[in-house]
Amino acid sequence: MSSPSLPPWTGGTGSVILKTNTTTTQNLEPSGLTFVANSGHHWLYLASDDGEAACLSSQNGSSWEVQTIGSGKDYDFEAITTVNGTTSVLIGVEGAKESSAPYTNPSLTEYTITNTSSTNFLSATTNSWSLGGMPLSHNAGMEACTFVPYSACPQTWAAPTHYNGYFFAAVQQAPGSIFIYDLPAANGTRQTVSTFKYRLDSPLVEAYKISDMFYSSNQNTLYVLFDDQSTSNNTTTYFSVLQGLRANSEQFLSLGYMQAPYCGCEGVAEYSGDLYLGLDQNSSQKTQNGLNYNYVYKYANFSI
Repeated sequence: MSSPSLPPWTGGTGSVILKTNTTTTQNLEPSGLTFVANSGHHWLYLASDDGEAACLSSQNGSSWEVQTIGSGKDYDFEAITTVNGTTSVLIGVEGAKESSAPYTNPSLTEYTITNTSSTNFLSATTNSWSLGGMPLSHNAGMEACTFVPYSACPQTWAAPTHYNGYFFAAVQQAPGSIFIYDLPAANGTRQTVSTFKYRLDSPLVEAYKISDMFYSSNQNTLYVLFDDQSTSNNTTTYFSVLQGLRANSEQFLSLGYMQAPYCGCEGVAEYSGDLYLGLDQNSSQKTQNGLNYNYVYKYANFSI
């Protein structure tokens, strides 16, 4: 892949709301973001791919709470979303950690929001879903998942069976593709969904690896975040791209796209017109960005 030519970032200068590897935030790796309305506040939730979750109130943007949920391949958190928007979140595990096939499917597990303490605000339920049908390879499983209500999907799509919406997922093994799942109702067990309902390739900007997605009900926009690399003349360049999608009666259409201000972007969310980007950088990306830590940035009054 040659170095891409992408429209420049027009979202302005962001403000830092999280700098990781400190005494209060530990060494978080922001791999997914979402918002949940709980206890009168809208809380920004973060999934970290080392089995940790974090949250803060967007109304003060200062106090982060961090919870260690688990460790190992079963807690390789790469995505986070919510259906009801108030009482629980679903955290996505990448899967595909085996050196060869058959690979473990990516999965979603529901966590109830308890707010018991600053280090114990989520409680795992026995509700989980194994997502089959997506192409996988070693360490190339799910990186993104978000819930999109049926009202924001093309009218030609069939009505979902339970949640009045669909779950949009993406894996590293299939760059530039989104797989749409119709999940059955939670029943207290781990359920296997053998395959996806729809696959979305167009109008995604390119066959880049998708790192996160977020549906904004406020803007009626599905944000798709890409994080990839290109090589030219033996030089590797890393880049992230943000695209906005919106459905009409028949299909999703692109609202536009732009190169993100940093590479290594793996989390995206929007609330009240403000956009949030989470950076989970490797050492080469930190060098290219000129940053020593992972961050979450806020971009006020954002539109695409």
